[in-house]
Amino acid sequence: MVDSPWSERGGRKIGSLTLSPNAKQERTDMAVKLSGLKGMKGKHAIYLLFTSPIKDKSMCELHELTFRKAK
Repeated sequence: MVDSPWSERGGRKIGSLTLSPNAKQERTDMAVKLSGLKGMKGKHAIYLLFTSPIKDKSMCELHELTFRKAK
């Protein structure tokens, strides 16, 4: 989400990623194409939202976040 973690408060979803519950428990690089950024200028807040139907259990560990322009 950009600018707010809530869409009803002006936030916009710009990408998503689904984690498989059967994924190997090892460090894995993943890439997400971000949409809706065209024409956006200046500084904006970025929010990463993690949701799961399983309560009180770790979903993942985020070790690094990198942004790069698409080729």
